[in-house]
Parts: sequence; C-alpha cells; structure tokens
Amino acid sequence: MSAARLYILDLDGTLIDTLTIWSDITRAFLEGFGISVTQEEIDEMDAMSFSEGSLYLRTHFGVPLSEEELEDAWLDVASSIFETRTTLMPQALETLYALRKEGATLVIFSQSPRRLVGGMLQKLGLEQAVDAVILSDETHYPKGSPDALIEVAREMGFAPENCVVVEDAPYALEAARKAGMKAVGVLDRNPRANEVPGVADLVIEAVSSLLTKRIE
Repeated sequence: MSAARLYILDLDGTLIDTLTIWSDITRAFLEGFGISVTQEEIDEMDAMSFSEGSLYLRTHFGVPLSEEELEDAWLDVASSIFETRTTLMPQALETLYALRKEGATLVIFSQSPRRLVGGMLQKLGLEQAVDAVILSDETHYPKGSPDALIEVAREMGFAPENCVVVEDAPYALEAARKAGMKAVGVLDRNPRANEVPGVADLVIEAVSSLLTKRIE
C-alpha cells in the first residue's frame, strides 16, 4: 500500500510529543515581559507559522521588540525548553523506517523554524529516517493551506492524489482533503481529538498505527 506514495508527516504532536511544550514556551516568553496569557489566546496561534506567531505576539500583546529581536528572543526561550523536554512519540522511528522499506517516500512538514528543530531532528534520529524536511517558512504558503501541501508534493515529485498527510491538527487535515490528498488523523495525546473524525479519511490512535491500518 505504501509504494509510490508520499507521506507528508506533521512533526509536533504527531512524531514528537509536544502537547504542552508550545503553551509553556509562549507563557514563559510573555511572562518575561510581565504579560499574562490565556489558553484561548495560545490556541489562536495553533495554525500560525513561527513568523506569523511572532507578529501576533507583537500586535496582540504589544511585546516591545522589533520583529527580528522578538523572533531571536522567542527562539532562545523555545530552544532551551525544546532541548530538555522533547521526546519521540512511541515507535515513531520504527514506523518511519518500516514505511520507507515498503517503498514510501517520507517528508516532514512542520511550522517550526529550522533554527529551532534542526538539531533536535538529528538528535532524535528523525532527519535520518525521512527523505526530506520542509518547514512552512520555506514554502510560499502557510502550512494550513492546501496550496502549501501541493507545493510540498510538487517539490517531492508527487501528484496530490498519491499523497497521504498524517496530522493531529484538524485544520491541517481539512487542508489535505481540499488539496486532493488523503488525510490521516492522529488521536494520541491530541487535545482536539474529538474534531479529527469529521475531517480525516482515516483515524489512527498513534503514528505507529500506520503499519496496521491502511488507507486506500
């Protein structure tokens, strides 16, 4: 089933366990400026790239830094937390290697900036387990848009109908279907798990389930 297919894999919440990490990063960063934040405000940033999130922090919260200064400061906070707390989802690496052995092509597509996740991808062995890593700041369109997924597929040499998007975010699953791709929704440790069945072609408990549950 995997042969001649491109798997476009999300990173945060799908391959690595970051359920509370990004919330903690945002809280820690804003607390440094004496600014409090609600969970609802943090949730607003779910579909944003790192650059879009930086703009949101400046405009919504009034962080008194230039765009460049803010991104550098936010990355410093994020890097220290990522390095100490990021772990792989169960059997993530084994699943990736098994899919490639079956003939699938794998690409990680993430909203996180390369400066933040580049070293972590190598440290956890993910970069070595896939064919490519593409980040949303490196595409012409934001990750939550069908055009971004089509751009990734084109760069990897695949037509949309031969692509499978594996995601935990409902908005990204919707984008996959609009792009003409198959959408596989991941439930494990997903705070929006109840929204996944309505926007996915296949629902799996965890990324490791890709080896036992197949999509036509």
